[in-house]
Amino acid sequence: LTVWDQEVADLLSEFKEINLGLSVECFTELNDYLRYPSKINEVKATIERWLIHSSENKNSWLISLRVTATCLSILHLDTVYEYAYNNDIGVESCNFLTEPKFMRISVLPPEIRKMAINRLSFWIASKEIFKNDKQIVNVRNPSTIKQAVLQDAHSYLNYLENQPDESSELNNLIIYLKKLELSRNNSILDYLPEYEKLFRDTGYNL
Repeated sequence: LTVWDQEVADLLSEFKEINLGLSVECFTELNDYLRYPSKINEVKATIERWLIHSSENKNSWLISLRVTATCLSILHLDTVYEYAYNNDIGVESCNFLTEPKFMRISVLPPEIRKMAINRLSFWIASKEIFKNDKQIVNVRNPSTIKQAVLQDAHSYLNYLENQPDESSELNNLIIYLKKLELSRNNSILDYLPEYEKLFRDTGYNL
């Protein structure tokens, strides 16, 4: 999502139906770290171009945001839902991440989980004006996009509230981050200051 290719866009316009998945982890600068070396402003601009391009075509376009939520992105996941909800596009997070284990959301200890739970709960509450408990099976149905986005948010809220603790993997996460940042010359704490005490206590000391 850092480059706009007009030839590709024109080619896709020739098809009767298009399902276009756009990969992003969040709509804050944390995305710059998670999808290094992208810049979120460029990513937003490219997504907006795709939205405009799809609206200008008479053919059937279905655009969705593709996310892989991790212990690093979960605090900002609400920004993905907010963008999708406001633009009437879906969110496809597929399955909960299982590998590598140290990137699982369940690695987070209770105090960080609580922060994520509060943020997601607040976002959900702000949108559930027309609550519909019916399960959305086809998340690509344009007529139920908003409900499907809420449903996806609920699935992560449920995960945060009920998944067993796996914070024993925190040491492996710190080892991974330190190796990664040696080549990038950046720091996760510039993007996630909420994690500073947790990471420092676990041996993060770049």
